This record gives sequence, C-alpha cells and structure tokens, in this order.
Amino acid sequence: TYTWAQANALTGTVTFAGKSDWRLPDIRELQTIVDRSVYNPAIDTAAFPNTPASYASYFWTASASTGISGYAWPVYFYDGGTNPYGNKSDGNQVRLVRGGQSLGLLDVARPSTDYVDHGDGTVTHTPTGLMWQRCAVGQTWTGNTCSGTASAFTYDDANLLTSSFAGQSDWRLPRAEDLLSLVDYSTGSPAINSTLFPNTASFFWVATADAHWPGYAWYVFFGSGAASSYSLKSNTDQVRLVRTGNSAAQFQTIGSISFSPTTLAVGGTTTASATATSSLAV
Repeated sequence: TYTWAQANALTGTVTFAGKSDWRLPDIRELQTIVDRSVYNPAIDTAAFPNTPASYASYFWTASASTGISGYAWPVYFYDGGTNPYGNKSDGNQVRLVRGGQSLGLLDVARPSTDYVDHGDGTVTHTPTGLMWQRCAVGQTWTGNTCSGTASAFTYDDANLLTSSFAGQSDWRLPRAEDLLSLVDYSTGSPAINSTLFPNTASFFWVATADAHWPGYAWYVFFGSGAASSYSLKSNTDQVRLVRTGNSAAQFQTIGSISFSPTTLAVGGTTTASATATSSLAV
C-alpha cells in the first residue's frame, strides 16, 4: 500500500507492457472501471482479477479533496463508493493508467462550455449527450434560476416519477453513472456547475440499487460529489430528472481507422491504424 504522496510519485516511474507513461488516475477516470451491479469487489474480475475486496479495497486517485486540507479521493472497490475523506497519510492500493484525455467526458471539472442551454429550463451535457432538467423536482424554473424547495421522495417513489417538461415526456430517474457525470470535482458545496444548476440541494437519488443489500440504494451527495449505496430506500432524498437527449453528441466523429491489408484470406492478419482528428471524449 501507499500513502497519497507515494502513490502520486509512481507516475512516470513504472514500466509495464512496454510502456513507461503510467500514472495515478484521477477520481473520474478510476470510476470508469467500477461495476455497481456487483460487489466485493465492484469491478469486472475477469478483466481485473484478484482485486482486493472487503475493507481492504480502497484505491487512491490523483484527485485531492477540494477545500479539505490533507485529504484526497479514494474509490472503495467493495461496492464502488467514493468520498473525499481519504487521509493522505493512509495506506491504500494503487492501479495505474495511461492515455486518456483531460477534457470532455473525463474532465474532473464541468465547465459551462460542456453544456448547451436550451433556454427552457433544460441543458444538454455535450460529452454524454444527456439532457437534464436544471431544477430538482419540486422547484420551478423562473427563466433564470430555480425557485422553491426541492421535494423529497423515497427511492421507490422516485423511480415512479414521470414528467412532461420542455416538450418532452420521457424524463427518468438517472442511473448512478448518469448523475455522477454532473459532479464537478474541482469545486464543492455544491459540487456541480451552479450556473447551469442553481440552488442545488445536497442528496439526490439515482435509479441504481445496492448490489448486495436489497433495502438500500445509491445516492449522490452534491455537497462534495461523494457517492454511496448506504441509504435505506425508505429515506427521502431529492431528484433531478434526465432523458437521453441528442445521441449525436455521443457519436461525433473524432478520427479514422484504416486497415492494411483491407482484404484477408482465412487465417490472415491485418494491421489497424487510428488517426485522431479531435480530442472530444466519447
């Protein structure tokens, strides 16, 4: 295990599989391999065998906690939870990564340039293509802010919510991955772009149930951006609805792939070459 400083110091010092640019992943990058449909560990064990489980399954990220001196973000691979309260002096595991992109889908921040404001109380998050209601259920969009108090629902009631808003009727409760895509890890209280999502409350349900305990489900705490499955379904939290939106944003062309040779005999091989023309994460 490593302290946070020791984990960060591994960046650029490890040579593996012929590559020497391995680094510590940030909080958003490490969550891309979390599988919340399983637990102990919450990861694809075929791809990542023998991942430490149970209470030994904290993995460091390169992301320091915003506004909390001496702490950083770990990912808890027992269930996939995250919180900003990893003491930097603690010893945690490390999984290194290389490549990736600093902007777009994997950016730890959520700048306003990532969103398209439709002027009707909805925005589309361009990197994911998801369309969001700017106000929580129970609040009212006034044209420039969200007024009123967000309503609170049990988990089951939140899943039953329907909405006809901005000319759309296919709004739904977001999954954990959906709602976490709004978290802005570069800020806090709230950990969201407050220009696009004004007057955001703290605790929001997602549609993802706990993989182990049937009476529990996931929520996102927008005070810090933490995610946890330790909330009784009978508890009451806020809801922000989402819809699929314009999927074109998810499939924008960012490059080309060519093959040589282009014609193969049975048992033959070919070489693929990829050329990137854009840095957009998809």
